[in-house]
Amino acid sequence: MNEVTMAKWTYAPPGMQQVAIIDLGSNTTRLVIYGYVPGRAFRIEDAVREQVRLSEGMDEGGVLRAEPMRRAIEALRLFKLFSDVNGVSDILCVATAASRDAVNGPAFLRRLEAETGLTPRLLTGEEEAYYGYVAAVNSLQFTDGLVVDIGG
Repeated sequence: MNEVTMAKWTYAPPGMQQVAIIDLGSNTTRLVIYGYVPGRAFRIEDAVREQVRLSEGMDEGGVLRAEPMRRAIEALRLFKLFSDVNGVSDILCVATAASRDAVNGPAFLRRLEAETGLTPRLLTGEEEAYYGYVAAVNSLQFTDGLVVDIGG
C-alpha cells in the first residue's frame, strides 16, 4: 500500500487491502476504488465517472460505432493509470448491455484488453440486474420499496 492511499484513512486497519472496480456501461463508465478488510469492513476511497456513451449510434444491426469505442477505451486507459498511480493492482472490470448486445461486442472487448491491459468480464443480463439490485438495497435507507433499472 502506498503512502498516498494510506493518507486517505484517518486510521488504516490492519490487513486493509484495495480493489478497483470498473463498470463499462452503455452510457457511463465508472471507477470506484475500495479500501477493505476482508470479512469486516469496506470504504470507498475514490470514485470517477466518465460519460462515454458506448451505445451511441447503435442501430437495429447492433454495431458499436468507432467513436464511442474510442471514448470507452480512452476512459478505461485513464482509469487503469489512475489505479496504478494509487497503488491498486487488483482491478475488476465488467462490461454490461452495450458490449453484450453488440454484434461486434466480443471484438471490442478483445481490442479493449489489448489497448488497456484490462480483462473485462462480460456480465449476463441476470448478473447485471442482480448487482444493480444489491447496490440499490445497500445504499438506501428504505425498508420497503421497488428497484427499477432504466438502463444507460
